[in-house]
Amino acid sequence: MTVEKLSPNTLNNDIGLYWTRTRRVDPLGAGLPYAIGELATGIVAGTAGTIVWRNSFTDEEGVMSFEAGEWKPIAFTDVLASATIDGVAETTTSSTMFWTTSASDLGRPR
Repeated sequence: MTVEKLSPNTLNNDIGLYWTRTRRVDPLGAGLPYAIGELATGIVAGTAGTIVWRNSFTDEEGVMSFEAGEWKPIAFTDVLASATIDGVAETTTSSTMFWTTSASDLGRPR
């Protein structure tokens, strides 16, 4: 039996969610805030802690708690050092973070 290769024109919603771009948050060690430069759809925390994020398209800030190595689906454009969310001061404490995103089709050029 043969298996057909995956077409680069296959849509993500036809086969599930696959990452088409991943990068390290703050790769040069300049510190936070860190602008992704596009809409990311997930983040991995290398160490346990919290991550404060912002989605500039919706003007929304949020915070999530992570275990080491945990990935969560969040739509965001920036990782923030800190923010006040609903009157509570929140600070990013996780480090070695990676962001992920997925194009609508797997072979879309960048």
